Parts: sequence; structure tokens; C-alpha cells
Amino acid sequence: MEWEMDAARNSLMTVLVFILILSFAGLLLGGEVLREPPREFAGGALGSVSLCIDISPELVLDNLTVHVHVPYYYNVSENITSTPYNLTIYYYIKNDTIPNPNFNITWETGIINFTPNALDIGTHTVIICATHDFCYDVEDCETIAFTVTELGAPIWNESIPDFEINESQTIDGGPDWFYNINDSIYVRNITLTDYVYEPDGQTMNFTAIRIGGNISIRFPAFNLNSDTGIIEIIDADDPDVGNHTILIIATDTSSNFNYSNSFLMMVLNVINDAPIIYPIPLPIQYICEDVFYNYTLNATDPDPDQNVSDFTYDEYNWTTFYMNYENPNAGRIYFTPREADVGNHTVYIAAKDNIDPNLIYEIFPVYTVMRVNDYPNFTFNSIIFPDTIEGHDYYFDMNATDEEEVNESSGNLTFTCNISWINNSMNHTTGVINTTIPDNTSGTNNIRICVADIGIDAHPNAESYCGEKGDPKQTCVNTFINIGNNTQPEIISWHPENLTIRIKEKQIVTLWVNFTDFENTSLHVYWRVNGDLRKYEISSPKSPYPLSKFVFRTDYSSSGVHEITATVNDGGFLDSITWEVFVENVPEAVTGGSGGGGSTILCTELWECSKWTACQRMTNDIVYPLRGELLEDCREEDVPERHCGYKTRFCNDANNCGTNFTKPEEIRGCYFTFNPNCYDGISNCHHGSCEIGIDCGGPCDPCPTCQDGIMNHGEKGIDCGGPCMPCEPGKELPFPECGNRVCRLGELFSCTADCWTVWITVILILTTLLSFKVGLGKIEKLKEKRLERGSIEEIEALSEDIEKAIESKDIVLARKLYSKSREIFKKLPPPEKLRMYSKLAKSHNELKKYDVK
Repeated sequence: MEWEMDAARNSLMTVLVFILILSFAGLLLGGEVLREPPREFAGGALGSVSLCIDISPELVLDNLTVHVHVPYYYNVSENITSTPYNLTIYYYIKNDTIPNPNFNITWETGIINFTPNALDIGTHTVIICATHDFCYDVEDCETIAFTVTELGAPIWNESIPDFEINESQTIDGGPDWFYNINDSIYVRNITLTDYVYEPDGQTMNFTAIRIGGNISIRFPAFNLNSDTGIIEIIDADDPDVGNHTILIIATDTSSNFNYSNSFLMMVLNVINDAPIIYPIPLPIQYICEDVFYNYTLNATDPDPDQNVSDFTYDEYNWTTFYMNYENPNAGRIYFTPREADVGNHTVYIAAKDNIDPNLIYEIFPVYTVMRVNDYPNFTFNSIIFPDTIEGHDYYFDMNATDEEEVNESSGNLTFTCNISWINNSMNHTTGVINTTIPDNTSGTNNIRICVADIGIDAHPNAESYCGEKGDPKQTCVNTFINIGNNTQPEIISWHPENLTIRIKEKQIVTLWVNFTDFENTSLHVYWRVNGDLRKYEISSPKSPYPLSKFVFRTDYSSSGVHEITATVNDGGFLDSITWEVFVENVPEAVTGGSGGGGSTILCTELWECSKWTACQRMTNDIVYPLRGELLEDCREEDVPERHCGYKTRFCNDANNCGTNFTKPEEIRGCYFTFNPNCYDGISNCHHGSCEIGIDCGGPCDPCPTCQDGIMNHGEKGIDCGGPCMPCEPGKELPFPECGNRVCRLGELFSCTADCWTVWITVILILTTLLSFKVGLGKIEKLKEKRLERGSIEEIEALSEDIEKAIESKDIVLARKLYSKSREIFKKLPPPEKLRMYSKLAKSHNELKKYDVK
């Protein structure tokens, strides 16, 4: 038996040796180790011998599950348990068909990466193999179940309960409420995962959206952690009051599938808060003297659906300060500070709650009025130099005022003049000229006089706010002085040529005059209506025929006869012309009525205006664009230009029509004085308060009332009738009775039933006189036309004679002829004056060469 085993071992060893010899022989014969089976040649006689030794890698896989529309990633290489010989491993799928064309495995890495779709849903058998690819068909394969499923959206298993909280109050109910004593913050936590779950076990993300309500989720009370799903509600406030429907969206982070649920959060307003004035805090208000200040404070009530009931203020006897309440939530502060207001002023301003008037928000803003160095001003008479002649003594005082220096007696004003003989004889501190008129100064001397102050110590912020450094300021005025002989200026043409004009009420008429002066100096032009100065201007000496225009405007109270006079003055002599303007009465227009096809409803403006402010000094930098209109207002009130100031008010349309057809004026010229008092005939402010009427009330004697026992302001009896309560029977004083067919003096304008015959008689008389005057005017025109040709021919002949006399050096004769031609020239009508003026001017210029004045 033992020998049989030895024989078997010997046989096995023989076989092994034989195999090795064959392998060695194959190598010697050119054979090699092959990965594929040996090829057979066509002849079959010659072949090769190969031997491939390999052990496949070991692959261990479990069944796999993926989800539709979810990117899938799987690394097969991580499931290799052993790798013989440390050879490179390659991976592949051995199925004849695969469930998705995109489903594949990377040959070198073993990575599966694709996104399944709905067609892939189900379980698929997949054979995945690993090999070294060294010996043919040496592999290890695993057959697995590859399942594709569809993810589900999150599911709400319970609705979030609605709840209500009080503004800044604790909430009753639930173990998840607690009160923080240290900082008075009330907190509630809501965990959303208590109400929603994800059936596939995927993670969820949470978002919140507000639906409706009166605010957005902006208050810090609502905080949602989108990852954990925890809502924290902290200390609701006034802006949070109201009902808020909150939509919570739970989203599957893998599939983006989502499902929503909502709950109602009610924040109740239980605390009435005081209003708040903005801005907070109000900084110090720096204001410039004489500069209009306009600022609006706004107030809001933190409580929803509530407004501020009113603004109140107390200026603490600072009468210039003014505040207007444009609406309950806004207070407009506007005024123009004066020199007396310079300094710091603390003002009390408050806003009241419209529910509880005891809830008041108070501020105490500081207003700093900074002094501005005003320009000094000449008084009106100090720029009108009287005429004089050479060699005479001359005394003249140029007076000036300065708001900071009062007048020239302070010694801080300096006067100068561009004429050397005036400047050298002038007291530059007082403005007094005391001299003797030097020779060779005859004629019109154009003068420019100036007055300058010494400046002020300006506030540190004056330059940045007011552009004011406190530097000295100078005011200059152009004027003239006539010395020696002076010829009269002449109006050489005018319009309308007819000096009698007829218009109706609400119409306008434009008048103008052409004038000249042989001395070619600036002329002063005055336009007066019924003796009242309406317009003043100075003509340019550069124009040979200066023109001045005036527009006469009428309204429904302008009926009657008006005299309009234009006067041209060279400072010594003058010429003037007067028109008579007859203004016919026209009934005021009546609006309203209806049309045939319907009606048009118009918004009726209802303007309400504040009281006029005190009259303020006019400064060029503030009211320069309106200076002409303000001066016109002053002329209508017979206010001298040097006293012309301005007053303002604020007007608001209560109906908010958005139009300005009937808007009253908000700025108007007025009488300004540096020394207001109770006897200046002006309603102004002084001594710490303002007059109620003209020179009465406030700092002055009381104004007339209905209880002073005096019949003094339109009353029908003593303290009764008119603006007062009706008089008792027998207490009313006798007054003409209208309707008794007796026309009394007091009824001429108030009772047409009694006085119509008187007015008809007056109209007939006026018509007759006017017709007679028109007839005389026609006769005079015929006479003028007859004389016109002879006068023109005579002037032309005299001009030739003057030229001949000058050529023969007979200056005395030339002078007599020139005087005669001027007399004839004055009688010519305006158009012919303009024609013949050049001949006289030529003669005049020739005679001036021989010192003929």
C-alpha cells in the first residue's frame, strides 16, 4: 500500500516536471503567456503554447435603492474585499440590457452616477463585475436588486393652532410660554416638527410667508429657524398689532417636494402710547436774521389707526415765532426773524394723543438767530441834492441809517463821493457837505455817493448757514446836482394822443411818454393817479428819446373819473402831461347756471389764511424778485419807498381743489418803521406784543368794542347795530329811510329807489359837458392843422437863418432866432415835434460851442 502512494507521488511530480519543461520549451520556441485562448493557424501545423495564472478580486454588494429625480452616486470600488497581486481593478455591468441608458459604471473607478426618471420606477436585476483584465474571463460578479422608487412630500399630521397675544403683554396658555423677568420679554417657542414629518426620512427645510394682515413679518417677534423648524415669538409691539395669517412651507430637501399649512397669529393693541415727534432729537436750529425760515415737524401715533389730535406750542414771549397746523400730524413753523430776535430761544412744542389728551410728547428745541450785517441805507431826502450856482456857499446833510448802528451819529458809518470837490469838503463820518461851489462846475453833475458800515462780530456758524462773515457793507446811490443854468426837459410825444380816455371796469389802458433833455442827463419820471404816486423810475442818459410806460388797471370798484399825470423832472425843472380816464361801471359777473345737455360740477376754492405777520424790512437777497410788486403795493398805500417793507401770511384751500384761481396773496408791501409805536398809524408789533388793530390793542390802548359805551366803529347806536348786537327799539340813532321817495345825502350811493332821478340828471349834465368838450376839441384840431404847416415852414426858415448868422459870427442874432424857434417848437403837436427836434438840436449844439446856454 505504501509503495502505491509513493508511485502516485512520483507520477504527480513527473507530470509537473513535464509541464515546466513544456513551458520552458514554449518560451524557447517563441511562445508567451496569453490572456486569450491560443490561435490556430490555417495550416494547423504550427501553434503556440500559453499559460495565464490570475485570481479575480473579491466583490461584495448589497441590494441598492434610489429615488426618482434624486441624483444617485455609488462607488463600487469601496466594496472590494481583496485584490490579489495588487493589480489594477476594472468594473463593468454584465447585463445584456440596463434599466436606464444613463445608468452605467465607470470602467476605471467603479463609480455609478446618474439621476433616475419616472420610467425607471421598479426593481431591476443588475450584474456588476470586477476584474483585473489580466487573464481572460477571470472576474467576480454580484447579482443585486436595483430598486427605483418615488419620494413622497412632507405630511402634516396636525394643524398648527391659532393663538393671540397682547401688545407687550404675557400670553395665557401652554407650557411653552414663559416670562423673562429681567428684560420683560415674553417668549413662545413652536416646534414645527411636532406637526409635520417626512415619510421618506429625508431632511426638511422650512419657510414662512405672511398672507394678508396690516404688516409684513418684519418685527423681531417672529423668528423661524429654517433648518430646525423652531419658531420663536418675542415681545410684539405697536407695528405688530393686527391679524397675521402665517403660511408655513415644509420642503423635502432631496426632492424639493413641499407641503404647507397655515395658522393665525392675532396681536391685540392693549396699550395706548403717546405720539412721537420726528426727527429725534431735533438739533439746534440755526436761523439767519431777515431770512425766511420754513420747517415742518411731523408727528405719528404708534398705535394703529390713530392720529395725533393736535400740535401745541409756547414761544415764551418770542412773538416772531409762528407755528401753523397744516394737518393733525404736521406742524409748519415759518417766520422771518428780526434784529431784535438775535440770540437763543427755547420753544415748547408738544403733540397730543387723540384718544387720551393727557398723553403728550414734549420737545424743547433751541432756535439760534444769528445776526446778519445789513446794508446801510440813505434816507430818501439825503440823495436829492438841491440846485445851486457857481460861487455860492453850499450846505447839505446826507443822512443814513443802519440797523446795527442805528444812524450816523454812532460814528461807525463812512460817507464817500466820486466827485472830488464834494468828497474833499465832506465830513466822512456825519455825511455833512459844507463848501463853496467851485468854478467850472456848471451844468448837471452826476454824483455817486456811498455809505459803509464797520461790520459786526458774526456768529461762528453764520458763514456756513448765512454766507455771512460780518464784513463791512456799503450802499451806493446815483444822483445829481444841477449847478448854474439848466434847461427844462420836454415830453415830445405821448400815447394815447387823445388825452380823454373811456374804458370799462376790469379793463386796462397802457400809457407812455417820450421825452428828452438838452443836457442829456438822467431824468426822474413820476406817474400819479389822482395825485397818488404809482410809479417812479430814472431814465438812462444814453437814450436820445427815453420812453416810460405805465399800465392803469381797473376793477369793479374803479368807476368814475381818474386823472393820470406823467411828470419828467431833471432835478430843477419839469414837464408833465395829464390824461382824463372815464371808467364806466360794469356789474360784477355772476357764475353758475346749467347747460342744455347736462351740468359741470366745479370745485369751489375755499381759502383760509393766517394772520399777516408784522411788517418786516425789505432786503434785496430775500424779496428781490418781488421788489417791483411790493413797491407798487406801497405806492398804492402812499407808503414812501424808504419805509416800504413786506408782510407774509400762509393760505390753505380747505376744499383742496388743486387750483389757484381765487388764491389770496401771501406777501404784500407794507409800512415798515425802525421805531414802531402806538401813534404811527400802522398795525405792527413792538414792546413785546402785537397790536390788534391800527394803533390799538396789545401794547396800545384797547381797540373799540361793543362794550365801551362809545359809538365808534360802524355801530347804528351806542354799542349796538352794525358789528354789534341789534339795537333795541328806540336805541338806534336816526338814519335816512330808503323807499320814502326822498333822496337824502346819505342815500346817494345806498338807495337807488329814492335817488335815481338825481343820478339821471347828473349823467345828462356830464354827457352834455363831454359832448361840448369833444366839439371844442375838434375845432381846436382844425385850428392846429391850419397853423401846423406855417409853423413847420417857419422853423425850417429860422434854422437856415441861424446857420447863416453863425457863419457870419453874429452869435447874438443867432441866439435870438434860436429862442424864437424854440417857442414855435413848443406849440407843435407831438408827431411834428419829433420831426423838427433834430433841427433844434443841431442849432443848440452849434451855439454851445460859443458858450450859449
